[in-house]
Amino acid sequence: MSKAHISYSSAFTACLHAMTVVPNVTHLSLKTCMQVSIFSVDIFAHFPIHSHMAMYNETPLDRTFHALGDATRRRMLGMLAQHGSRTASQLGAPFKISQPSVSKHLKTLENAGLIGREVIGRVHSFTLNSAPLEDADSWINRHRKFWRSSLDQLGTLVDEVNKEDVQND
Repeated sequence: MSKAHISYSSAFTACLHAMTVVPNVTHLSLKTCMQVSIFSVDIFAHFPIHSHMAMYNETPLDRTFHALGDATRRRMLGMLAQHGSRTASQLGAPFKISQPSVSKHLKTLENAGLIGREVIGRVHSFTLNSAPLEDADSWINRHRKFWRSSLDQLGTLVDEVNKEDVQND
C-alpha cells in the first residue's frame, strides 16, 4: 500500500468520523471529505507516515504473535523443535524463497526472542527458545478461561430467556 493511499484513507476516515461523532460538525459533506482527502494526498504523498505508538510500543507478546503469524516462520520453528540446532541454509532449504527472504524471516523470529543465533565464522546456527511460546500460551489460556466463563454465562442467560418465552406462549 502506498504512502499516498494511507494518507487518503486516514484523512477520509478522520473526516467521516468528524461528520458522525463530533458535535456541531454538520457542515461537512461526503464531497468535502473527498476533497480534504485528495488534498492530504497531495501534501503528504512525499512524507513518510507512520504511527510512532505502533512502531515503538510493541510488547514481547506482540512480537511473538507477529512472528507466529506467518506459515514459513512457524515451519522454521517446527524444524528447530524437531531437529535442534539448524543453520540458516538448512532452515531456508524447504522453501522456494531467496536467501534475503530467509534472513528476514529469521530476523523476525530472533526479534521475537523465539530463536537464538550462534555465529561461527560465516555459519549462522539457530536454536529454539521456548520462553516466548510459553508466555503466549499463558496469555491464550487466561483469555480462554475468560471467554469460556463468559460464553457459559451467556448460554445460561439464553436458556433462561428461552424458558420465559416458552412460558409466555
